Amino acid sequence: MTELLQFILDHEKAFQSTGRLASLYSDFRLQANTNPDGYNANISAWRKALADAARAGLIPSQGGSRDLLTIRTGDELVQALDSKQWGRPLALGSVIHDAVEKKEMIPLKDFLSSNTSIYSRNWTITPQQVITWMLRQLGMVGGVSTQDRLAVGQFVLVANVE
Repeated sequence: MTELLQFILDHEKAFQSTGRLASLYSDFRLQANTNPDGYNANISAWRKALADAARAGLIPSQGGSRDLLTIRTGDELVQALDSKQWGRPLALGSVIHDAVEKKEMIPLKDFLSSNTSIYSRNWTITPQQVITWMLRQLGMVGGVSTQDRLAVGQFVLVANVE
């Protein structure tokens, strides 16, 4: 068991129940429509666990340095979270996708090159956004398939920067 996984199991309340661990490691993406509360609980548990582990300096990073503010996603992270009993976290891609969508994680490249505050919001709604929203509501755009894969990259954890 890796140091990262041991930290999460020891310090995160959501990861201390065997039944809950089975859910957290399962492919819970379909629950977004069938059980939104369970889906959101799993997403929140993973986001908190990853942010806390990064703050503790336990997220694998390039060069072996300890980065408290960013998280590098990809195979190295998935391997560090691999468990003999539960396997690999199958919905980790959805966790990262959701955090980026909610601006709780920002791609490092975007964070460094941004000319505006990470807190600024554009309140102007474009026709394209309205059409995209309508198509998403009808189930014609978006959904589980857009979150199938874990986005590989480096992301700033906004909660850790604050």
